[in-house]
Amino acid sequence: MDALLAIAALHLRALTPSDPSLPRLFHAYMASALSSYTATLHSGVTAENGPALFATAALIAFQASASRRFLNEPGSEAEPYSLPTQWFHAFQGVKTVVIAAWPFLRSSDIRPIISAQPALALDLHPSRPAFFDDLLVGLDEQLEALPEGERDETRRAYEHSVAYLNWAHARPEKARIVGFPATVSRRFIELVDRADSRALAVIASFFAMTRAVDGAWWLSGVALKEVRGILGLLDEEWRERVGWAVRVAEWEGEVGEDV
Repeated sequence: MDALLAIAALHLRALTPSDPSLPRLFHAYMASALSSYTATLHSGVTAENGPALFATAALIAFQASASRRFLNEPGSEAEPYSLPTQWFHAFQGVKTVVIAAWPFLRSSDIRPIISAQPALALDLHPSRPAFFDDLLVGLDEQLEALPEGERDETRRAYEHSVAYLNWAHARPEKARIVGFPATVSRRFIELVDRADSRALAVIASFFAMTRAVDGAWWLSGVALKEVRGILGLLDEEWRERVGWAVRVAEWEGEVGEDV
């Protein structure tokens, strides 16, 4: 319940940003939710608490993404841009809970929510050119500079994330687009944590695609803020390669097929 109240406070803050009590309410409710969630998780996943743990994990992940819209503009003196790693780590947490609690979730009332997610049909090696192919250009040369033991996992991390972008871009629906952070591998998130240029270009493209669902209150303005922030971390070569993401993020008005 505390996690739900925290999200409600966050939504009210989006509607009435001048109310100083709402940030305090949000932090109080979320702190309580996190404390209870952690204690329950440590006690073990059971049939009784499995559905509640999943719901709480999902709400925690949701607030990790929704909170980004309240950060200052990237590069401002008040608050320099920080990478959205918390967003990705939080959704990985949801995936972990689903795996641990699945024996109990599959027969619970919450299963339809999980089953409603579109089935993935990723083409890791498309025979025809794909929209985000440029994000993988030069990958072989980059991998050669890595220790041999890291190459295969790193390749899979990049190729899987780009394949997801291509899949979502082919039919840019909300469920497809926002599922990206929960689907990428832990290795990919490690690359984002390291501010790896290729990984940053991938997430810039993801954030640009959220313009397709910009009507969702928690995503309003996020694309522009995140893409601009990431752009400031890239060198000239990679800035050119995220040109599409910049154009979409900065586009004024509704995003259509011509953007």
